[in-house]
Amino acid sequence: MRRALGLTAAAGLLAGGLVGLAPTSASAAYTTVAEYDGGRVQACRAVVDGGGVVRFRLDNRRAGETHAAGVTRARDGDSRTVVVRAAAGASSSTRTVPVRSGDRLTAFAQEESAGAAQDFTRAALPRC
Repeated sequence: MRRALGLTAAAGLLAGGLVGLAPTSASAAYTTVAEYDGGRVQACRAVVDGGGVVRFRLDNRRAGETHAAGVTRARDGDSRTVVVRAAAGASSSTRTVPVRSGDRLTAFAQEESAGAAQDFTRAALPRC
C-alpha cells in the first residue's frame, strides 16, 4: 500500500513538472497587431492539424472599459470574422482563424461607438 502511494505521488510530481514545460497561450510570443483605448489585439502564428492559423486574444488590462476585438480573414471575395470580448482590466480567451497564403487579415478593437483596425500578415507574426 505504501509503495503504491509512493509511486502515485512520484508520478503526480513528474506530471506536474512536465505541465510547466508545455507551451501555453499565456506564454506564447504574441505581438500587438491593433489597439484602441488601452485594448490590444495580440496575435501569433501556429500550425494546427497541418494548416496555418492565426491565434489571437484581446489584452484589455490597460483599458477602462469593456472592448470587443477580432480578426477578419478575406479570401476570394469571402470574409470570416472571429470576435472576442474582455472586460476592463481583463484579457479574453484565445481564438484561432485558419489562414492560407494570399489571405488578407485585419485586426480590430472597439467599444460601443468607436474603434481602430489594422491590416497585418501571418508571415509578420512570431510563432506561438
